[in-house]
Amino acid sequence: MRIRATHGEKTMKNRRLRAGLLVLSLVSAAAAVGAAAYRYAAAPVAGMAAGHPADAAASPTRDGLPERQAAAARDASVDLLLDRWAGHVERVYGTAPAAWKRAMRPSLARVGERELGPALAATSFDAMMAALVLQPTSAVSSRGVGPEGAKAVPAGDGAYNVLTPCRLVDTRNTASRIDAGSILDIHVSGAGYGAQGGAASDCGVPADAKAVVVNVTVVQPDAPGYLSVFPRGAAMPLASSLNYAAGAIAGNEIIVGKAAGSGPAVSIYSYARTDVVVDVVGFFGAAPAKSLSCQKVVWVSTLPHANYGSPSAECPFNYTLYRYSAAVGGSCRWLDQVQGTPPPGQLSGAVYSGYRYSCEGDNFSGVDQRIETTAICCDVVPL
Repeated sequence: MRIRATHGEKTMKNRRLRAGLLVLSLVSAAAAVGAAAYRYAAAPVAGMAAGHPADAAASPTRDGLPERQAAAARDASVDLLLDRWAGHVERVYGTAPAAWKRAMRPSLARVGERELGPALAATSFDAMMAALVLQPTSAVSSRGVGPEGAKAVPAGDGAYNVLTPCRLVDTRNTASRIDAGSILDIHVSGAGYGAQGGAASDCGVPADAKAVVVNVTVVQPDAPGYLSVFPRGAAMPLASSLNYAAGAIAGNEIIVGKAAGSGPAVSIYSYARTDVVVDVVGFFGAAPAKSLSCQKVVWVSTLPHANYGSPSAECPFNYTLYRYSAAVGGSCRWLDQVQGTPPPGQLSGAVYSGYRYSCEGDNFSGVDQRIETTAICCDVVPL
């Protein structure tokens, strides 16, 4: 016997069917976001494997995902990174996981996909931090290495010695921001810099060095202000080493004299409360047995309006030494910016992979803009 459904029963079945379809669509959406987060964390950053300048502007979302899903994927990656290394920071530096995560989040908010991917893949804490290259709002090189090349750079009775960049200080790792109007005294030579939040190894600066070349970066200062970097025990100079805005990430390369002895050798004064990161890239001391031969490599690329781009100037491959020349610095500039007008967008640069200098910029000018990327490339040659 067939039973005919009443109108009320049909209505109830339709409601149940619609409810089931709604639940299924919600589950599918959640799965898509979760898959995006996994794909973001696991996949290498686009362009890294190719090892070639990325001239084309990057897409504002990843893998064509809608903006909200891309943001959720990025948040998941940041959480994964912080959770992975929080225990290490607590063991090595004695900083509570929550305090370290809170100090790192403002920096991670400014890190691009190109840095976040390698950071997630890093197998050591130092490699992870090295991958998270801070992108300062301004960077000024004070080395003055010309395209004709230069041998040892004199500083009094010393000569310039290049070092692989090495972290001396990172107050985010020790939860010890510099207070407003106070001075931080730091070691720049010795066996390790863990007490300062830096590398656990010797960075290569000898105790008898006359001066050091450091990249100093402020992270999220509480108010506008400036830093002064000077030899410990000397009078604080009237000139600032670095000016910054509230909440900024700003850096500068500085040559600073080193106090004699084995104790703290350099002092850093900050007008406002802030985190500070210091990387040493060279020192002045005894003349090296070898010298530097340097040249400039310039790359010009076009960035369309309303796009982000990261062009690179790549150092040449030295077939005699069978390796790339080393990128020791560089610069970025908007070629089409009219003097006295605002820049088309943010533009900053840094050395990547040891042999190229990359610029990162956003173009909001309404028209296409050209970016000039310059790399300073050096080789060590016999005297």
